[in-house]
Amino acid sequence: MPAIFIEAGYRFMICVHGRAPAHLHVLGHGGAVDVLIGPLALRAVRGPRGNAQVRKVMQIAAGRQAALRQARREHHGQTD
Repeated sequence: MPAIFIEAGYRFMICVHGRAPAHLHVLGHGGAVDVLIGPLALRAVRGPRGNAQVRKVMQIAAGRQAALRQARREHHGQTD
């Protein structure tokens, strides 16, 4: 999976298989969070994650939602 960006120790990666719904995987700090791109929502949490870490991932994703949607379009020609 190609990394879109890395921020605060989290690697935001787009799923290259294009499975619906549009989502990305966020890896870092010993676990993973799956985030739906549009509308932005938490999909799954794997590994040791505290609520503060999940909130931080969602905050970063919200601030970069336009870039996430663009990356999805570039890889799959779609956003949802």
